[in-house]
Amino acid sequence: MKFRKNIILKAVLLLLIGFSFEKADAQRLFKDGPKDKYFVAMAYGIGNANWFSKLEQSALYDTSGAEMFSGKVNFKARNTTKCVNVDVSAPVMNVRLGMGLCFEEFYIEKLKINSTQYYFEEKFRFEKMYAQIEIPIQRLSNDYFTFNLKSQAGYFGYSYVNHINFLGMDNKASVLFMNTGFIADYKLYPHTYAYIHPTFEYKYFRNAASEAPARIVHNIFSYGVMFGIRIDVSRE
Repeated sequence: MKFRKNIILKAVLLLLIGFSFEKADAQRLFKDGPKDKYFVAMAYGIGNANWFSKLEQSALYDTSGAEMFSGKVNFKARNTTKCVNVDVSAPVMNVRLGMGLCFEEFYIEKLKINSTQYYFEEKFRFEKMYAQIEIPIQRLSNDYFTFNLKSQAGYFGYSYVNHINFLGMDNKASVLFMNTGFIADYKLYPHTYAYIHPTFEYKYFRNAASEAPARIVHNIFSYGVMFGIRIDVSRE
């Protein structure tokens, strides 16, 4: 029994030592010398999105106002995306927390209903606001290169929609998005880092309750990659 207790105590001690080492190592990755790295970042991104949508007791119109579909309709779409992103972040204990804005352009050419495709040219923009977290992967990082898991969550607005009722008529819709991926950055110059950020994202849209009984729901799954620069503003 005494031998077993010693084994357990040693195992717990090793775990505590390992945790302390990991914690210290994680904090080291958020520093440039003795100072914490506080980032301001800007990036440009490209990607693709897949839409799974439905309309109930509603109608979809073309740009001239003519009705295309009405009643209950399920449709799919695929489109390319482009985005410009700005964010800020700072180390908090063993993670990096921040917030940001992303302006994402969508361009849709066709809608697919069952096996039939319909020409549907639509270009609009989502304006996303979010909180974010980065979790470092110490074994893949050093003083010049860091590799972190990164997730974001928030909500979005929209503008420049041409087709009447595609996103409803009331801008008080229920919206949310979340994504996850990784971010890898490399130190180019003192306080200046280039980075790449591949990501997978989910968006949810439901039109405003004030438009009942009409129901418009979009589930949007997308993937993409952003390329950017982040500047450590903690130093002069």
